[in-house]
Amino acid sequence: MTTQMKSLIRTSNTSILRLALLSGLVAAAPVFAVAGVITEDFDRDHRGHQQEAPAKLVQLVRDATEQFTHTTPGPDYVPLFGLC
Repeated sequence: MTTQMKSLIRTSNTSILRLALLSGLVAAAPVFAVAGVITEDFDRDHRGHQQEAPAKLVQLVRDATEQFTHTTPGPDYVPLFGLC
């Protein structure tokens, strides 16, 4: 190949790479813009939710869900979809 052809190919490849990078940035810009708006909306809407749950409520939930924490299967337990 001649030097002129190599130079033309190198210039062409550089132009294609620049175009691809620019297209990627243009395509990604709206995603980043929306992400910033979503974060700002979330922060604004949830400012008052930083307080802890009352201890009485936590205890009520623990008492109500205690029956579901027993993980030992009973004698008649059979895996529904077989052994993994």
